[in-house]
Amino acid sequence: MTRVLLVGHIPLPFENLRKFYAPGARTWQFAEPLIADGHEVLIAGMRIPFVYDDGLPPVVEGKERGCTVLSMTCEAAESPGTLLEAASDFDAECMVGAGCYPSYAAAASRCELPFWADVYGAFLAEAQLKASVHDDDGFLEHYYRINHLVVTRADRFSTVGLRQKYELIGELAFAGRLTSSTTGYDFVSDIPSAYSDKPFTQAGGRELETRTGGDFLVLWSGGYNTWTDTHTLFEGLSYAMERDPRVRFVSTGGSIDGHDELSYPEFVSRVEGSPQRDRFMLEGWIDHEKARSYYLACDVGINIDAVTYEVMLGSRTRIVDWAMAGLPALSTNLCELTDELAREGLLFTFPPGDPEALGEALLELVQRRDELKAAGERLKEYVRERFNNRATTSELRRWVSEPSHSPDWEERKVLLFPPEPPPPITPESSAYEKMRFYLKNEGLSSTVKRALAFGRKNRAR
Repeated sequence: MTRVLLVGHIPLPFENLRKFYAPGARTWQFAEPLIADGHEVLIAGMRIPFVYDDGLPPVVEGKERGCTVLSMTCEAAESPGTLLEAASDFDAECMVGAGCYPSYAAAASRCELPFWADVYGAFLAEAQLKASVHDDDGFLEHYYRINHLVVTRADRFSTVGLRQKYELIGELAFAGRLTSSTTGYDFVSDIPSAYSDKPFTQAGGRELETRTGGDFLVLWSGGYNTWTDTHTLFEGLSYAMERDPRVRFVSTGGSIDGHDELSYPEFVSRVEGSPQRDRFMLEGWIDHEKARSYYLACDVGINIDAVTYEVMLGSRTRIVDWAMAGLPALSTNLCELTDELAREGLLFTFPPGDPEALGEALLELVQRRDELKAAGERLKEYVRERFNNRATTSELRRWVSEPSHSPDWEERKVLLFPPEPPPPITPESSAYEKMRFYLKNEGLSSTVKRALAFGRKNRAR
């Protein structure tokens, strides 16, 4: 069995905090099957900002579900020596990064172990949207720097789907990784998002049903990110509400602090000025277990994206999560996951950027309400088989059983880990070498003082 240092994000799915994001689910998607295979796993869990209490120490060690978890700030993970020391103390035999930022921290640690980097979503396409939302291209350099180190350092990679795999192969080509030595070597595996096997509670959902009195409940869960088309979402919901008073919108989630703090407030502002505002139930961030219980009480989940490269190359974990509660989804069909589900007849879709089409789709689903439960069950069975942790990580699990460097490791190693240059002078250096060094670096006056002090010291002996 292999000793694995897994660098990822926390909170993990079984932590019942007010905020939970897909990167934490991705970390456990990788960890759980490796633990089940008998490997020893140390999770270096980088705390997603603004989720945990500020008073926590930089690094806290705990035990969770068969592994050790080092809960740490992002600053601690990036600090020189933190991950390198953790790998050494644990006697790790390989590193796995779950997500691009954790993979960057692992790469920056200067640890020379075989390294699998998960680039969870098209990182540079995310950078484009971040810059667009804030109207500031200054954000791009940060993303480029992180992405470049990961692409040049890792031995194997994973992406969220085949589309992104092909995009990443293009990045590897421009990074100089497609050489004679790597001919025939498959750098990239696609690992689609998996569902959480955490059981559902009932209380929050029952309370929601009591509050809404049999209305048709349209659910949004999670963050409103840079690719969320909040304009079409608001206008489409309003269109449906004006024509059928049973339509009600339930939102659990909100701004993503430190990343996108503009999209959700813009949506809230629209709602507050709406004559239908009482039918928008904006719950904000609530306990994760309670938020998941809402899946059981709602009629359909809604996912809505703008037409961007991030969406085309990414995925939507929330649809997979809803499926395990038997909750069907209505979505734009822009990413690989939605395309697959739509082909299988398991997803209700509407065209992007068309509020009226969204409104009409909702009104049609209200009329087909009795069919929705059966549709949700069909989706659930498909997702349970296709997107479980073990099935999605088969190639990662094979690599971890015998971790190895990529064929271009030796040539990359010289560039990534250059030997420390020898000191310019040592106590054994000649008087001439010492004199030349000090004249160059400290000037004549300082060198003369050093020489006089050295002479006095020798005479004292």
